[in-house]
Amino acid sequence: MNGIKNMKIKRILLLLFNCFALHTHGIENPHDYPVELYELAYQLQCDTGVVVIAYNRPDYFQKVVDALEKNREAHYLPFVFILDGGPNATQAENIEIIKHANIKHKYIFAHPTNYGCGKTLIDSRRLMFEWCKFEKILFFEDDLVVSPEYITVTLNLYDYVQKNYTNVGIVQAFNRSFIPKDKLHKYAHNIIETYRHYWGYCIDSKTYFAIKDIMEEHEKNHLDNSYKTANNQAIADWISNKLKLKRKYLQKKLKSSLKSTIDWEGFLNEIISIMKKKPPFIRSGQDYEMRLALFLSGIIKLNTVISRAQYIGAVGSSHSQKTYDKLGYGYAAQLVSELDNKNGFKWTPSAHNLAINFIYHDKLRLPNNLKRLIDILHESGFHINLLNKQVKNFYYKQKTNDCFEKKVYSILYTKHYKIINQFVPSKPLSFIYADTKKLVDLIIKHKALIKAKFNGIIIPQNLGLELLIETFGKHFCIEEYKICEVLMELAVEN
Repeated sequence: MNGIKNMKIKRILLLLFNCFALHTHGIENPHDYPVELYELAYQLQCDTGVVVIAYNRPDYFQKVVDALEKNREAHYLPFVFILDGGPNATQAENIEIIKHANIKHKYIFAHPTNYGCGKTLIDSRRLMFEWCKFEKILFFEDDLVVSPEYITVTLNLYDYVQKNYTNVGIVQAFNRSFIPKDKLHKYAHNIIETYRHYWGYCIDSKTYFAIKDIMEEHEKNHLDNSYKTANNQAIADWISNKLKLKRKYLQKKLKSSLKSTIDWEGFLNEIISIMKKKPPFIRSGQDYEMRLALFLSGIIKLNTVISRAQYIGAVGSSHSQKTYDKLGYGYAAQLVSELDNKNGFKWTPSAHNLAINFIYHDKLRLPNNLKRLIDILHESGFHINLLNKQVKNFYYKQKTNDCFEKKVYSILYTKHYKIINQFVPSKPLSFIYADTKKLVDLIIKHKALIKAKFNGIIIPQNLGLELLIETFGKHFCIEEYKICEVLMELAVEN
């Protein structure tokens, strides 16, 4: 009890001291940050902080906090909990969860009003770097349940990239990977670049200040006034104008030592195109803008191939249960315990001795289902090539297979019988992807041809599965989220 009492007294004294120092030195606090958090890094003599964002999902938040307190860093790193406000907020419930958390240094900043998602994320980084003065932070939201070693692995990864690269500014140990559970440890230290998922990441002050101006311009122009003036088409025009000035920005970028494997300009132009086609609507996010800022600053994000966390956000601003299931978050694998997290990390364009050639003829754009299959394989560490067609929404920079010495599998996607008939199977194995009932019917109609040319049919979950199994047999039909396991097993056999 005396220890708790002394801690409270110490905090009160620090609060009074900070109030006096701010007043004496005329330090402004335009964002009304808690005075007790001023120069928190110096107060605790700790250059690393953890920030956790929550709004109105206390059931998710409880799981997130329960997982974080199992990390050893919960006993010595400062945790700043930022709770957004407004009539739909659950600040009282969230505060109770924090109070009961087994975390040694915990601080709460409860917003007096609703900032919204994008503004909260931008403002939280500003608080941690400009007000608290941390050198690096780990950034979590209320829908990522981490393993007991998540923070350790992420900080180890940060140390690795700092020693080896000059332009990697964000790292994380979350990824949507579908590698079989019995093979997770084999790839535990492989790291790749993806264009998705900025969740559970570590970012340093150098990166923060490199992207600060663009992020605050977005905040000021599109996220103020409770989003009354924000709309997707205005943001699309703003992103487009920034890309036109890319030479101005890229001249100032950090000296690069690692070339990006993502076509970021293509990705951002595709986002512009999608946003302009949609009717005007209020958009409150900051994810696309963060990707823009990182690209223009020449900064790369890397993440482990194998995830050390599970995304649980089936209900929220980003997803519904339907989209959550469709993107396979519930099926993605997670490495819960580390055998040895001190081994050296290894950046590779892909993690396996396998490359996948996608053969696609039909249109100038990849259908969403095919794009999802490509992302599943890339995020699981496979090298991807797209053959025969230049499309606008393929974001992975391609290289020749010769430099990888890989086994190359082929996956055909087409809705035309003529192309299936003309297809020449590649060695060692070829597959066909069927994502619609019409295509399933076409494949069944030409059963003999399909059996002669392909080694299997890949299908989205439950789409015509029973009928295809009845026609071709169980081992010939592969569900989308099991494709990684099947390909890796076939690689051993062949």
